[in-house]
Amino acid sequence: MSLTEELTLVIGVAAVVVTLVVGFKRELGQLTGKLFGKKQPPAPPATPGKRLVHIGLVLNGDMPYSRRLMETFRSKVEELLDPTLHFPHFEVAHGCPESGEEAEQKNRAVFNELLSRFGRPPMYLVTFGTEVSVYAHRRHSTIPLIFVGVTDPHASGLIPLPGDGQTRGLIAGATYGKDMNDRVAVIARLFPQARLGFVYNSALAQDRIALEKTRAAVRMMTPSPMLIEIETRQPALTPQQLGSADVFFGWSYLTQNFGQFARDAHKPFVGVSLEDVLRFAVAAVSADESEIGRRAASEILVKNLIEGVPLRDMDILQVEENLRIWNVARARRFDYSLPDKDKKEWVVIDDPY
Repeated sequence: MSLTEELTLVIGVAAVVVTLVVGFKRELGQLTGKLFGKKQPPAPPATPGKRLVHIGLVLNGDMPYSRRLMETFRSKVEELLDPTLHFPHFEVAHGCPESGEEAEQKNRAVFNELLSRFGRPPMYLVTFGTEVSVYAHRRHSTIPLIFVGVTDPHASGLIPLPGDGQTRGLIAGATYGKDMNDRVAVIARLFPQARLGFVYNSALAQDRIALEKTRAAVRMMTPSPMLIEIETRQPALTPQQLGSADVFFGWSYLTQNFGQFARDAHKPFVGVSLEDVLRFAVAAVSADESEIGRRAASEILVKNLIEGVPLRDMDILQVEENLRIWNVARARRFDYSLPDKDKKEWVVIDDPY
């Protein structure tokens, strides 16, 4: 071993010895202080921790409207809770948008799996759409429930009508502020003299409710447009169904399968969102779902969590903002145009695909 290597080894051993001695003296000093009452330096103050708020989010299938509602709701909750001592923890699941025994079993499995991720019941269940909201209310009524984007909370049994003697549970929510009368009137004005075909799937509660509302809206109009009811459980219309109407619209099932319905139909379809307009719709007429999601977050969840307002004491939130989009290029194919007097109320795009 060279002289340099020997010196390096000696210095290393010395450093280890010094470290051990210093450490021993420190431990001895602390032990002596404890035994003889010598005060120790105070520990640094702990940074206040945030309280976790566990929130289960359940979408009505994987429909575009439920994703948009969920994304805007979640983003707004995160924004509003950021300056507080609450930190949201989200878990997301996709339920079944249909009704019936098979759908019941699917939703049971989805909800059980979601709840198992928390270890104990979450502070809130937030459901986006009718069927998953109905299931959550029926099967998990002990967990505070916030529904978002339900077609009709009274008709679906989520909220009792005033005066019917039923007690409202731990539930509040947001629905579409503009009723079906407004939507049908807009479509009838856009396509005067046209036979209006309402496409629906009777297996979906939200479609059945929307159909009833559409019938009522047509009865109230003077003159009444011709309404053609088109029931289907396949995402395409037969030649006979296509020939029965001039313009087609619908609700949940149509939205879920809009591209398949409208792509090769060679007739105009009216949707409910920008996604529909980008999937072959001439126009879209609906409530502003992004606004519904944001306001459900701020005026329901945060109001309950931060201000302590009970869910059962809140009015059902009805968002009045409308979404109206007109695709000039698509409408031109069917010789329809948007009246000049209506253009200021519409978002007009020119997308020929």
